[in-house]
Amino acid sequence: CIRTTIGYNISILDLYGIIQVFKLILKAFYPHMASLEITIYPNSILAKKAEAVGDVTPGIKELMPQMVFAMQENDGIGLAAPQVNVSKRIIVIQDGEEVKTYINPRIIHKSREKHLDEEGCLSLPGIFFDVRRPSSIEVEVQTPEGKLVKIKAEGLTARILQHEIDHLEGKLIINRIPFWRRWKLREQLQELKNYAIR
Repeated sequence: CIRTTIGYNISILDLYGIIQVFKLILKAFYPHMASLEITIYPNSILAKKAEAVGDVTPGIKELMPQMVFAMQENDGIGLAAPQVNVSKRIIVIQDGEEVKTYINPRIIHKSREKHLDEEGCLSLPGIFFDVRRPSSIEVEVQTPEGKLVKIKAEGLTARILQHEIDHLEGKLIINRIPFWRRWKLREQLQELKNYAIR
């Protein structure tokens, strides 16, 4: 919980709810600022394998910049389409100072060397823990222009790509930790479930 200066105890999810209310107010008065809502655990779409994108339709073209805006509005460094309730294999990532959009990303090589680092997730607000992942990867992606390319990534960019591709496979960071560690998070996960049924 976060304790405010006026003496009230506010949980992370209550604070998240307050932020969402302010966003709704902003959207009512400033429609041009409207963005996609982040899908929160345990929404079932987060546990499903996303569908491959065929033709890049006008709807897909419209979705991609909306995903970028949603990622930036929520201070994220990566976002997958299922996180905005769209079961398509599309991700956006912050790669240094650039934002990249990838369609149908597929990991084709992972390094043997792995690195442990802290991760969070917009779909699991307030939850952070260390996740071990390959230090470098090679990924085959389709660009928004329709080109099929291979990219090599290491460090933070490799981690972001793996995290977002996990979303396309229906996996969250909580699926990558031992049961005993997930047990320690049970109260926070239950709070998310309770929030979802309000």
